[in-house]
Amino acid sequence: MRESAGGKRRAQVCLLGALVLAVIAPGCRRSAASDPLGLFEEDFFPVLFEHRPTLGASCGLHRYDGRLDDLSPLEIGNRVSDLNSFLGRLQRLEQLKLTALDSACVRQAEAWIRAEIQRVSEHGIWRTHPEAYFELAIGELARLKEAAYATPAQRLGAVVGLLNELPGLLAAMRGNVGSVTPEGQERALQLARKLHAALQGELADWAREAAGVDVALIEEYRAAASQAGKELELAIDWLNQRALEPSRANALGPRFEPWLRQELGVEMPLEELEKLAAASFQASARRYSKGVAAGRPSELKPTGQSPKPTASLSPAEQMAEARRALGQVTASGLVQRLFPDAEPPVPAWRLTRTTLVIDGRPVFCLLPGPLAPHEEPPVWLTPTEFHDTAPWAGTLAGVRLQLVRDLYPGSWYWERQLTRQRRMIPKVMACPVMKAGWPLYVVELLVGENYWATEPEVARAAALHLMLADAMWFGALKFHRGHWTLQQLVEWLHTSVELEADTARSQAVLIARQPQVMLPGLGRALILQLWERYRSSTHRSRADFHSALITHAGLRIRDLERLILPGD
Repeated sequence: MRESAGGKRRAQVCLLGALVLAVIAPGCRRSAASDPLGLFEEDFFPVLFEHRPTLGASCGLHRYDGRLDDLSPLEIGNRVSDLNSFLGRLQRLEQLKLTALDSACVRQAEAWIRAEIQRVSEHGIWRTHPEAYFELAIGELARLKEAAYATPAQRLGAVVGLLNELPGLLAAMRGNVGSVTPEGQERALQLARKLHAALQGELADWAREAAGVDVALIEEYRAAASQAGKELELAIDWLNQRALEPSRANALGPRFEPWLRQELGVEMPLEELEKLAAASFQASARRYSKGVAAGRPSELKPTGQSPKPTASLSPAEQMAEARRALGQVTASGLVQRLFPDAEPPVPAWRLTRTTLVIDGRPVFCLLPGPLAPHEEPPVWLTPTEFHDTAPWAGTLAGVRLQLVRDLYPGSWYWERQLTRQRRMIPKVMACPVMKAGWPLYVVELLVGENYWATEPEVARAAALHLMLADAMWFGALKFHRGHWTLQQLVEWLHTSVELEADTARSQAVLIARQPQVMLPGLGRALILQLWERYRSSTHRSRADFHSALITHAGLRIRDLERLILPGD
């Protein structure tokens, strides 16, 4: 990895095709007659990952580590041309007789490619959003620093490769971006300064530890970081000199429904969707209010301060009070509780699926097991604190909540199922609304447990979290459909959701500029609705529902309905 990261350049697409084929489909190339969708995947993903190596790396193909996406106009044009070519192939596949699952994959791939083309060519975020360039680099650096595969030195080699490619990325930004909004400028400057500080701070500290006795490697890092730091200083000066354009906080209007349908895979009529949003918000608000009324305010007593009546606090203040009141529990402490004989961290173990009873309910959990030869551990537990912004993160029950939210069958288990699927499409092109909604849905399951009696702070914080998520997606529907002005959205968040005036305005502006903030609440509501339909039509258990749902992890909600509901 180090060698490829230090000076690796693009290989021929045909060679990458052979490499990906070795991962996706060992053995001989599939025939179009026996597996037409498999043949499409073998041709498509090497080309896609060559255009977007960061996507390939995030999917577990580590030969793409150490590379950043090329966002030059020429490369963007080449990407769109290739995507259009593969879109034509998908449309021809639709004419063939495919299995129900393969048909769902074809629809998902087609929608994803159309959304990608629209994102880079029509919306042109690479011309209007300077922050996107910094987010790309920071995301990759953070992934490599925190990853569990390979050795730290090998991952440091990939970091050096990324830093060597950073000047090219920033040069593309300066050539592509014209005027920016004040918010875009502020966000880009924050990220640029954060990255600049990290190069000589926390990232440099990690690099020294990762390099160990390899003096040459740490010198490579220092040289790359020095040059990257100079380029970031130029980028900061350039951002400060940009012409500013008016802020964009406009409703999507007629573009809202196509966005929901094409990019999010939500085919429900808007009127029906708005009724679901209203019902979800009303239910979560009632549950939160009922829990607060039944709670014991003295349990929210912050350290060294007198208790404040819960009813007099805004939701934001209650969250702050809960955070101050909660103790700290580390992941190493959790490992010691679950695995008394363990000596964390556990680098030689793989976490394997088993069953654990939490609060009287048998749940899927992951416990240590032997690591198979040449197998990369999918997740590691280390003696570091959970860096979770949720207010329940510090309690023992909160750690259990974190464990179950992530592993039963939360985001990690979801991703594990994706890696085991025969098809690459659901993994690479996972439905965003389902992926965002799943962890929140698992929190929904836990709010119904006995936390209100035993851990009221945890239950109250979880209920508040769900209520605010519902408020965000209900407000987004109202605003982006054109039913509310921005001021009406602010007033609703202030009066009905009881956010402070400044918070209500900032959240309203966030909804207006980033409609994707509605994804977690929307996804959770759709999964709950699907569960009700599944229960009434099959009379089977929630565990059966989870098994059926995760079998088809990553697919769009309508295709999930077709696959797991009888008669659909």
